[in-house]
Amino acid sequence: MVGPGRGRYSWAMGQAGTQKVDISWGDRVFPFMCFDNRQSIAIAREIFAGKTYQPISYIRDVRLIVDIGANIGAASVFLHTQYPAARIVAIEPSAAAFALLAENTAPFPQIESKQTALYDKKASLPLRVGRMDSTTNSFGVSVLTKEKGGETLELEDAAGFFLREGLQNADIVKLDTEGCEWPILSSLRPWLGQFQAIYLEYHSETDRRRIDALLEPTHLLQGGVVHHPHRGEFCYIARSALPADSAHARMEITPPQL
Repeated sequence: MVGPGRGRYSWAMGQAGTQKVDISWGDRVFPFMCFDNRQSIAIAREIFAGKTYQPISYIRDVRLIVDIGANIGAASVFLHTQYPAARIVAIEPSAAAFALLAENTAPFPQIESKQTALYDKKASLPLRVGRMDSTTNSFGVSVLTKEKGGETLELEDAAGFFLREGLQNADIVKLDTEGCEWPILSSLRPWLGQFQAIYLEYHSETDRRRIDALLEPTHLLQGGVVHHPHRGEFCYIARSALPADSAHARMEITPPQL
């Protein structure tokens, strides 16, 4: 199984615009295609090394995982190695990234690739192209996106998509949607308490605070990394998933009553 200190990587030039990564999982080796740039390769390496979406030992019986903003599929394939029996729905709007997502997940029947863009309402917006890699494609504006270019896409309400695909009882939800995390989570508000773990990126201080407030009734912050003042990666766990008699629960300090 791929994880920290495990797994082997050999980097070989693939077709124009891509590079092939050979990933070992137990006694299996399978190819993984990245875009031919440093960022795409580095992000895939971090994910497959277990640094980005660290498994949580007390999350049990994972049957359904939803990867929103799946890009080329590294998170979906990594989560499959950790939860091989789970159904994984990988969602990606960009045509170029989706093509690699479909290719990378094709060997794994447990992973279903869906090309769509989720939001909290139906809308039509241009997807701005990332300056360095598809990982920074965004419907919003930042220094990491190009000013012009990109495809105009139809966004759909996340709640409607979850109902149509039967995803309301997802055990793990991962969001990396370059600024759309807050509206997507807002749309999914009725089912947030069902999600045992939520992995997400945030892309502004305002969104970080809003996401914290939205998840506070149902989830606890498990861990995270702040890369820049407006950008970081967090993992939240459901309060109901934390074992009541665990060392984690006993570490909470009750403030003194004065």
